[in-house]
Amino acid sequence: MKNYLSVFFAKISLFAILCLFLLQCSAHTVPYAKQEWKEKGITSLEEIELGNVKHSVLIRGTDKENPIMLVIHGFAVPMMPFAHLTYSDERDRMEKNFIIVNYDQRGVGKTSRLNDTDKIGYAMDDFVKDAEELCQKLMQRFGKKKIYLQGVSWGSYIGAKLAAKHPDWFYAYISEGQGVFVPESIAEMKRFSLEEAKLEKNEKAIGELEKTEVPNKSFTVPKMKENMETIAKWGEYYQNKKYKFRNFTLSELFISSIRKAPEYSFGDFLATLKSIDSFTEKNISKIMEIDMRSDVPELKLPVYF
Repeated sequence: MKNYLSVFFAKISLFAILCLFLLQCSAHTVPYAKQEWKEKGITSLEEIELGNVKHSVLIRGTDKENPIMLVIHGFAVPMMPFAHLTYSDERDRMEKNFIIVNYDQRGVGKTSRLNDTDKIGYAMDDFVKDAEELCQKLMQRFGKKKIYLQGVSWGSYIGAKLAAKHPDWFYAYISEGQGVFVPESIAEMKRFSLEEAKLEKNEKAIGELEKTEVPNKSFTVPKMKENMETIAKWGEYYQNKKYKFRNFTLSELFISSIRKAPEYSFGDFLATLKSIDSFTEKNISKIMEIDMRSDVPELKLPVYF
C-alpha cells in the first residue's frame, strides 16, 4: 500500500509540474509594470484575418495616442521574437514613442500554425495586400490618418510597393537592408567574400566560394538554396570579421531570442523553424524576379535608409 501511494503521489506531482510547464510555455505578451503605461498603453497578442488568412499580430506601445509603426519582417524570419528584448521599463525604446506592430507573414512563424500553408497564395501581391489591409485596420482602430512603415530585407520589397501605392497613408517609409535586385546583391557578396578569403588565405572559404554560381531565376530551388547559403555564410563571416559587426551570427541571435520570447510557445518555436524551410521552398525563386528599379522607380514620401 505504501509503494502504491508513493507511485500515486509521484504521478500527481509529475502531472502538476507538466501543467505548470505548459502554462508557462503558453504564448502571451508581457503587460507593462508601470500603472500609467497600463492605463494609456497596449500590450496585445492577437489573431487578425488579412487576405482570408489568419495572421498572428503583436501590438505594443506605452501610449495609444502615439503614432503607429508597422514593421514588415524579412524573408521567412519574423521580427516578433525580438520584441521582448526591450521589455525592461528602464530602457529607452521604440515602444515609448510609437505603437509598434509586428506580424508574422502568411506561411511564417506563428501564422503558419493558424492556416494550411499549402492552401494559401504566395504571390507578391498577396503579401502587399496583407500589409495594406493591416494598415487600414490599424488606422481605423486607433483613429489615425497616417502611420509609419518599416520594411526589413524581404519586407522592404513589400514596404516599398505599399508605400508607392499609398504614399498618403504614411508619415515616412523606413527601409532596413532595402532589396533592389537580388542576383546583383549576391554577386557582390560573393566578390567581397572571395576577395577577403584570398587576403586571409582561407583555402576552405576559397574552395567553397569558387564552386558557387550566382543564382538566377532559371535555377532549380535546391540549386538556388545551396549556392545562396554558401555565399551568405561566408558573406556574413567576413562582414563580421572586417567591420566588427558582431561576434555571433544572425541565426544564433534569432534562435536565442525566439527561445526566450514569451509570445512563442514551444509549439510556435517548432512551427517557426519548420516554416523557415517551407516558406523558402515556396518563395525563394520569387526574389530572383523582383527588380525594384522597374517595380518602384520612385517614392513620393519621406524615405529613411
